[in-house]
Amino acid sequence: MVRHLLKDSAVYGIGVVLSRLVGFLMIPVYTRVLSPSDYGVIETITRIADVFGLILALGVVGSLLRFYNEATDERDRRALVSTTMILLGIATAGGILALIPMAPWLTRLTFGDVHHEELVRLAMAGMLITSFVQLPLTLFRAQGKPWRFTLISLFQLITALTLNIVLVVHMRMGLLGVVLSGLLTAAVWGAVLTAYMLRSVGIHFERAWAREVLAYGLPFVPSALAQFTLHFSDRFFLVRTAPIDELGLYALAYRFAMLVSVFLGVLANAWWPWAFRVAKEPEGERHLRDGAAFLLTAATCFCAGVILFAGPLIRIVAAEPFWGAEPYVAPLAAAYWFFAAKLPFSLGSHLAKRTGVLAGASTAAAIVCLLLNFWWIPRYHAWGAAASTLASFAILAAFVLCSSHVVRPVRHRLSAAALGLLAIAAASLWSRITAFSFTLDLLLRGLLWIAIGLGLLFWLFRDSSYRIRWNEWRAGAARETSGS
Repeated sequence: MVRHLLKDSAVYGIGVVLSRLVGFLMIPVYTRVLSPSDYGVIETITRIADVFGLILALGVVGSLLRFYNEATDERDRRALVSTTMILLGIATAGGILALIPMAPWLTRLTFGDVHHEELVRLAMAGMLITSFVQLPLTLFRAQGKPWRFTLISLFQLITALTLNIVLVVHMRMGLLGVVLSGLLTAAVWGAVLTAYMLRSVGIHFERAWAREVLAYGLPFVPSALAQFTLHFSDRFFLVRTAPIDELGLYALAYRFAMLVSVFLGVLANAWWPWAFRVAKEPEGERHLRDGAAFLLTAATCFCAGVILFAGPLIRIVAAEPFWGAEPYVAPLAAAYWFFAAKLPFSLGSHLAKRTGVLAGASTAAAIVCLLLNFWWIPRYHAWGAAASTLASFAILAAFVLCSSHVVRPVRHRLSAAALGLLAIAAASLWSRITAFSFTLDLLLRGLLWIAIGLGLLFWLFRDSSYRIRWNEWRAGAARETSGS
């Protein structure tokens, strides 16, 4: 069973990485065309759009993934997909009509003036349209079509890069070019994929499915808002209390730290379909426990790699004014390790269909985050934001673990989490050592990362259940080879 999780993760991983790659491929351009203050402005505008996108999505995308395999036949599945699409269309149309006129007020609230009003309006429109890209991609996941998911992600990447280069580099449109490229990419692919879905499933609205979808998805709205608070509320404190240049450096560091979140997205795309399927099997509990331990171990290896290599990579790809972002990466990446741990820790609540429990845990952690932001950021600026993020995500992981265990107990190998934290601490300490030449420093970081990975894999596979599964997999592979 874990083998299928690995295969699906690998294929989905290509698609997820491609869909998130635009920002990283454009870093050498952005950091040379834009100033740190411009980078901070575009980061803040993007987050304004994000928060409304989360609200108006109504959680229906996750509902489609949850209920697709529970539909009784193909006609029932088409009705589910069409109903979900209609609900999303109604919410998006209402959001555009309500929010676009609010752009001046939102801009003044965030920046203290209306200088960036047009950028805020365009960014909000792009975010709302993006939902029509995410819904078909989620359908491909539910149908078990990872390669189709990956190809669409590749074409989106090509579109976004082309538009960025034309608008930002060739036409020198600056911040407007960055926002316009996102809007046009969402519009093009939203139209293409929506047409594909309409042709595939037609237009059917069933009230029964609408009730199911909303009942499951709506609790994700406060949960999503709480998640937004945890991820991005620090930007709004920084933009009003810290120098805008410092916000730009923090935003760049956050982009590197969120590579851990990208990796989490790779695993999540394969994890939930796999977990829902495996939970029904006779030995489902054992497979879920092994899968959760694998998830934590993989997240640890990737997080340690981000911490160790972000500094050298920033010095290679970014202009010198942005090198000051390096120190903030380690605490932010560690925070995202806790966010990754939330994925297996939330298993019990998802299996019990008690998503409201997760909303409560996220809301409680978000309140703590806001309090820490209010306390620390005015005093310590970007360092206060990094510390607040780390503490809040650790609290979130603990809340999710405890609340999910109450509604549906799932045994976890918490030793995987303990070893992960030790490995991340070691990588963080080493990342602050800069007494070597660049080449030697890179070599030593690479050796430490390999040592961490090998040590964690040795610990993971010395467990008897993993040895059994590994031997079964090798035996099956041998039989397939001999048969062919």
